[in-house]
Amino acid sequence: MNMEIESINFLVLGIGLNVNQQLEDFPEDLLDKATPLKMHLEALDIQKNLKRSELIASILLKFEAIYDKVKYGAFEEIISEWKKYSVTLGKEVSIIYKNEQYRGFAQDLTKDGKLIVRCDDGTVKEVFSGEVSVRGLLGYS
Repeated sequence: MNMEIESINFLVLGIGLNVNQQLEDFPEDLLDKATPLKMHLEALDIQKNLKRSELIASILLKFEAIYDKVKYGAFEEIISEWKKYSVTLGKEVSIIYKNEQYRGFAQDLTKDGKLIVRCDDGTVKEVFSGEVSVRGLLGYS
């Protein structure tokens, strides 16, 4: 992310999606960490291969809708949805920012989207930039 005090110039987001694979396609060490979307469709008794182009288009349309909400100031709605689906909140996290690394507990989000972390040393930090990961913690690698 590149930002100034009152604006975000750009944000780079990476997403990895496992789409039409079978569980047998995954190495043993990933079976508890990765699943194909197709498997979830089959669990709903939907038998079809997903078209990656349609999936990407729907994701981009959703991002565009969220971007519009940001642009027009609907932060509370976004933060509420973010909290609802967060896999970080309520978990032990590792934070890397510049040359500093620390661990703590992801407690909440501020109204402007900063992650509130209670650090292992008892301090509370608001994280607005850096790498936040549950990777390497709680058996996730």
